[in-house]
Amino acid sequence: MKRYIKEGHLFNGYLEIDGKTVINPTEEELVQAGWQVIEENPTTDQQEDIVEEHREPTPEELLQTAIEQKIYDIRYYDSSDEINSFKVGSLKMWLDKQERCILYAALLAHEQLGKETMTKIYHGHTFTYPLAQWKKLLGLIEIYATDCLNTTETHIEAVKRLTNREEVLAYNYKTGYPEPLILG
Repeated sequence: MKRYIKEGHLFNGYLEIDGKTVINPTEEELVQAGWQVIEENPTTDQQEDIVEEHREPTPEELLQTAIEQKIYDIRYYDSSDEINSFKVGSLKMWLDKQERCILYAALLAHEQLGKETMTKIYHGHTFTYPLAQWKKLLGLIEIYATDCLNTTETHIEAVKRLTNREEVLAYNYKTGYPEPLILG
């Protein structure tokens, strides 16, 4: 079984790439991010390291592992459609940061050319609104996304300050997020 190590830490299942969380990244992505491959047939030195890893973890190590897992859980929840979503009518959708920036640039271009409406097609659904309504919608989505990110970062910092493994395991990170938007 291949494993990956960076700065003395074993890879824990997700990777941040360009501001996005990638779960189960490819080996190429891991290597590009600076992770080193530990070969399937370990050398004698690596075998000694593996034996060392099989000792009983200290309470501090258990706490740190719990914190790392809880932060992973928080980031995973933050990237889920429970957080990253809004409704337009009965359609649940999301526009990530890149899509919002592209739409805003298109909005500015439409304004500069004196257009009155703009159209966005999303999964086969066509949305045509006046430019003023697009501005309002994009503003609402951006504020919602920022509030969600702030809540996520607040949870991560709270977990990092915990000093007891049981507190970390019991920490409820699904609280405090704004209600998903319902847009017209």
